[in-house]
Amino acid sequence: MLAILSGSTITLKSSDPVNHNINAKLKQSAFNQLLAPQGETEFTPSGPERTPAEVTCDIHPWMKAWWMVLNHPYFAVTDATGYFEIKNAPAGTQKVVVWQEAVDRNGFVTAPSGEAVVIKANDSVVKDFKVELSRLRAE
Repeated sequence: MLAILSGSTITLKSSDPVNHNINAKLKQSAFNQLLAPQGETEFTPSGPERTPAEVTCDIHPWMKAWWMVLNHPYFAVTDATGYFEIKNAPAGTQKVVVWQEAVDRNGFVTAPSGEAVVIKANDSVVKDFKVELSRLRAE
């Protein structure tokens, strides 16, 4: 998962000795370009997305990733243990959206509109999001 701010530039590089194709199925600014061996290109998504977009290599169909383009800086990608931290979130009731590619129903752990979390000024909040085993797709 790559989470980025809308308008940020992504540098796409390949260290492979073969061609690749970067096919980002973004709704706001789709991107589909050949990347030469040892190649590099840049891409700037033009607008935020409501859901993560699949990114594939049309030459090597087993290669897949996800990009999420947002219009605010309040996002995080979990570490290897599933932990994440969103710093400097504004005080008040905020909606937290949790997504994981192996979860059924389009990957949303929470509702697509988010789950309410109350943040007090100058405080931190710990919130666990759990995925029921039955919701994981079989590989």
